[in-house]
Amino acid sequence: MKIFCISFPGAHSSLPKNCETQDLLFCSFCDYSTLKKGYLAKHLRTHSGERPFICDLCGKSFTRKDKLKDHFVTHTNEQPYACNLCVKRFKRKESLNYHLLRIHKIF
Repeated sequence: MKIFCISFPGAHSSLPKNCETQDLLFCSFCDYSTLKKGYLAKHLRTHSGERPFICDLCGKSFTRKDKLKDHFVTHTNEQPYACNLCVKRFKRKESLNYHLLRIHKIF
């Protein structure tokens, strides 16, 4: 069995011998940390202002591809999020969650 340990700069010498180290990555602008380079790259966009995902229909830009996808339904009549307790449908997942909380009292 492999044991994964999170290491900090300069801490390798104090780790147990049976650890397979995985370095914790830190944002140089705030206290955010992660084990994945891709997550850190996405997070850094919050500081740089980079918004590489652009809606072809209206030009609105987003830091993440999933947020562009969520936005795109505002241009259509599509309502992909259905309540499983009634017949209501929603364009946004957040709207469905609010409905479940407010109408069906599901937390």
